[in-house]
Order: sequence, then structure tokens, then C-alpha cells
Amino acid sequence: MRPVACVVLGMVSAAVPVWAQDMSQQRAWCVNKDNAFRADQSIGGCTALIQAGRETSQTLAIVYNNRGNGHASKGEYDGAIDDYSQAVRLNPTYAEAFNNRGVAYDGKGQYDRALQDYDQAVRLNPEVAVVYYSRGNAYRLLGQYDRAIRDYDQAIRLDPNDAVTFNNRGIAYRLKGQYDRALQDYDQAIRLAPTYALAFNNRGVAYEGKGQYDRAIRDYDQAIRLKPDDAEAFNNRGTAYRAKGQYDRAIEDYDEAIRLKPNYAAAFNSRGFTYDAKGQYGRAIQDYDEALRLSPKDGGMLNNRCYARASAGSLAEALADCNEALRLMPGHAETLDSRGFTYLKMRQSPQAIADYDAVLKVDPKQAAALFGRGVARLQVGDASGGNADIAAAMALDGTIGERLARRGVVR
Repeated sequence: MRPVACVVLGMVSAAVPVWAQDMSQQRAWCVNKDNAFRADQSIGGCTALIQAGRETSQTLAIVYNNRGNGHASKGEYDGAIDDYSQAVRLNPTYAEAFNNRGVAYDGKGQYDRALQDYDQAVRLNPEVAVVYYSRGNAYRLLGQYDRAIRDYDQAIRLDPNDAVTFNNRGIAYRLKGQYDRALQDYDQAIRLAPTYALAFNNRGVAYEGKGQYDRAIRDYDQAIRLKPDDAEAFNNRGTAYRAKGQYDRAIEDYDEAIRLKPNYAAAFNSRGFTYDAKGQYGRAIQDYDEALRLSPKDGGMLNNRCYARASAGSLAEALADCNEALRLMPGHAETLDSRGFTYLKMRQSPQAIADYDAVLKVDPKQAAALFGRGVARLQVGDASGGNADIAAAMALDGTIGERLARRGVVR
């Protein structure tokens, strides 16, 4: 997300005393045109102007806004919010400061509070594209994709040459599962900005969602050429290679993603998932351990470690992971399947059947759940029901029996 650029203040005339020349330098730092100076210099320049006490209320509001931008660029959102609040107190019609405070609230994850500021900015200046762009981002992050798209539409109407807004509207369409519509927006973003690495990365994600893995990989390749230190692009390319069954190639990309970003929990999780697919459960568990150290409340990662632990025979630990994942994500079908698998290997057949029943209510054609329930039914002496479930599972996926056998499930 981006705050509105620093506003230029009135300049000092040529023949001036030394103190005024110093204020002129402080003013240049505070304005920080084209981000020519470090954030700390900009903050210092603005602070000097505030302390000098020579600004009018209107120009002082601009100084606070500019200092807020400096804090925001450093991720110091509380300091930025304080400065933007001073700016709007001094000038209650200052739309840019309301927008920028909204961006800072977004940075803190306070999207509802951000929306209040964006709404006020729109009321004050309804013909500025960036305000609709910012509000669209907040709605997208709240999962309100249709409202986000409407704001991106308005931003594009006002500024049809902004590649970033097309990219972000593409994200909203992709999250709605409308991959073709997302691809149109990514294509336009790339036409407007041919070196826009993020748009190539995001287009790759959309192609991957359509199952077009080779096309996705080509986009990830281009994203990496444009931005060789982009850990996310390496992670995403690894996921596409994994989907193609090229596990070793995927692991190379995950390794690079982690080298570039050592605290990248998603890359550890992805690499663990790939080691799990290779049957290297101990190595998978190591990666899941690190992913969960970095992101301890991620239910999906707990589910993955549960399944790997159950596959490795660490059944009590697996059950604890699945139970915690379900506490975080009640009713999550994939985790219920993992817990059913764990109970099956523990030979706690009634509990396994109950979990598989819950999964199959959500997706009656889930082959692994059908096969697992079939085995559990055989364990309790229900030969007719068990054989029927296994036959139905094999009809859906002829390899499911072999794959579960490698994880220790036999009829």
C-alpha cells in the first residue's frame, strides 16, 4: 500500500540569511521529493520545521503529513498515525492525510479503522484515484472482494494508466476464483509496466490456479529475472514444479526462497509438504517444526505436520497437532481427514469413522476419506460397508490404495 506522495511546501527565496538557508535544507528533506533522501533525514527535516514554529496551520499540517510518510516508510505505523492525526486536526479537510492514515492503519492490520479514514478521504475529494485504490486494498484484505473490485474500478476510471491498480484488481478476481478475469488485469498491468515483476508473479499464480503449470513457471521465471531476490517468486515456482511432480526441482526453489528470506514460514511449509510427498517424513517434520516456530498459530501447518507425523508413526504427537489445528479451524475438512487417518493408524476405528463421515458430508467424492473409512469399517467387522467404501474410492482414484499403503494403511 502506498501513501500519497509528500506535498511540496513553499520555497525560500534566493537571498536569505544562514538560518533560513538551513531551514531551506530542512524543508527539502521534509518534502523528500522523489524519495531522494533517507526516511530518517525526511523525519528530521520535518521535526526541525515543527520545532522552528514558523509554519502556518495549513503548512504545518503538510509538515506533519510528510513526517508521517517518513515514519510509515520505516514501518513505524504508530508514529505515522500520530502525525497524520495532527495533520487532520490542523486541517480537517486534508483528504491526503486521511488517506495516508488509512494506509498506516492497514499496515497495522486494522482494516476497519482504515476504512473510516478512506471513506472520509473520498467524501473530501471524490476525484482522486489513490483513495479508491487504498480503500479497495482494505476491502480485499477483509475478504470483501466485490467491494474491493468496485473501488478498483473507480480508481481505474480516474487513472487508467496505473499498473498497480490493475494488478491488485487481478488479485481480487483471483481470490474469487475468477482466474480468466484476473489474467486480463495482470496482462494489462504488464502492458502498462513491462518490468513489473509482481504482476508476472501474480499472473503465474493465476495460471497455476487454472492448472497451467508450465505457463505459470514461465511467468515465475520472468518475475525472477526482473527481481532475482524475490523469495515469493521462488516459493511459487517451487509449488508449480511440485504440482508437476518435479519434487527435487521444487526443493531447489524452496531452498533459494529460504536463503533469501530465512524467516519465510510459507517456504518451510511448502518444502515440508514436498518432502512429505517424497515419503521423507522426518525431513518434512523438521520443516514443519520451523514453519510453526515462525507461525505458531497456523492451523494449516499444524494439519500438515499432523499428517506427516501420523505417516511416520508418531501417532500421539500427530493427534495433538490435529486437535490443535481443529481448535483453530473448527470443522476443517482436510484436518478431519488427517485426524481420521491418525485414528485409523491408532486402530481407534469408531473415532476414525466419525471423522471420515464429517469429511464425506463436505465432499462425498474424497477418495482418501472413502478408502480410510472403508478400512476402519473392516476393522470393526463391517465387511459390506468397508468393501463398498474401498471400491468407491478406487473408482475415483485408482492409486489411492497404493499411496495410503506407503503411509502404513493396509486393508
